[in-house]
Amino acid sequence: MTKTPHKNGVRKAAPYAQAKKKANKKVLKLTARRAKHDRMPRKAVGSTGKNAVHVSKTRKPKAMAFVAPEMVVSPHQVRSEEVMRDPKFAEYLGRKVGKRAVEVVTILATPQTDEKVAEVMAVKVNEVRRMLNVLNSYSLVRYDVNKDNKGWLTFKWYLDREKIAEFGDNVIAKEGRTEYSLPQGCNDFFVCDTCYKDQKLVLPFDNAFESAFKCECGSKLRMISRQETEALFAQDGKVL
Repeated sequence: MTKTPHKNGVRKAAPYAQAKKKANKKVLKLTARRAKHDRMPRKAVGSTGKNAVHVSKTRKPKAMAFVAPEMVVSPHQVRSEEVMRDPKFAEYLGRKVGKRAVEVVTILATPQTDEKVAEVMAVKVNEVRRMLNVLNSYSLVRYDVNKDNKGWLTFKWYLDREKIAEFGDNVIAKEGRTEYSLPQGCNDFFVCDTCYKDQKLVLPFDNAFESAFKCECGSKLRMISRQETEALFAQDGKVL
C-alpha cells in the first residue's frame, strides 16, 4: 500500500474510497441509461420491413370490479330462502322447536347474539336459547364463541344455509305427513295443557329443562311418561 506525505507524519492513502466513488458514478450512469431505455418505444412483435418500427402504446390495465363476499349469492342461500318461506317447513319447526322458531331463523339471516334475538322478539332470553339449542341439534344453526375485554363469553348465532336447504327439502318432500319420532332413551316428556290443543307440541326432558319447565305462554309444563306421550299421539292420529 502506498503512503502519502503529511506534515505531521505519514498517512495511508484511501484507494478504497476512491474506488467506491468511481463505482457510484458508474451505477448512476447505468441507472440513467436504463431509465431512458424504458421510455423508448418498443418494436412490435412480428413487424415487417427492414426498418419498420411500430410503436406500441402502453395500455393501462382495466380496473377490476371489486365484489364483496357478502354480495356473492350461493345456490344454498337461494334455496334456504325458499325453504324458510315454505309453509310445510314453518309448520315442522313449529312442532319440533316452538311456535316462534321461524322468527328465530328469519332473524338469524344475519349473525346475532341470543340476547339480540330475544330483544327483537320481545321474549325472555332463556326461551330463545332453548329454541337455538334445538335448532342446533338439527344442525340448522351454529355459533361462534368470542370473549370480550372483561372475559365474558358471547355466542353469535348464524344459519347453516346448506343444512337448511337439505333439511327443508326432506321435510317438504314428505308433503306435510304427520310423522313423529320420540327421542331414544327419554322417558319423561312435558306438555302444556293450554297450548297443546293448537300447537300439538310435546317437549322431551332436556328441552323442557332449558325452558325452566314453562311454556312460551307462561303456563307450567306438565310431565307425562313415554307411554302417555305415545297414547296422546295416537289419540290425535299422529304416526310414530
